[in-house]
Amino acid sequence: MSFPAVGDQSSAWQINLTGTESGISLTVGIEFIVFRKGDTLALIFYGDLGTPDIQTVEHLVQVAASKLP
Repeated sequence: MSFPAVGDQSSAWQINLTGTESGISLTVGIEFIVFRKGDTLALIFYGDLGTPDIQTVEHLVQVAASKLP
């Protein structure tokens, strides 16, 4: 998935799961962002019903990265 660079090195993946339960269709979107900043490796896991809001995920990852030394 396309995602802005984070820290010294980063990768991002997106998974969309769709299923039906009791006649109700449901989609869950999950995003994984892994980044390295210095000697620290971080994994951000974000899930939401439907497709996750990419701007929200980007903001959360940037906040997490800013807290690392």
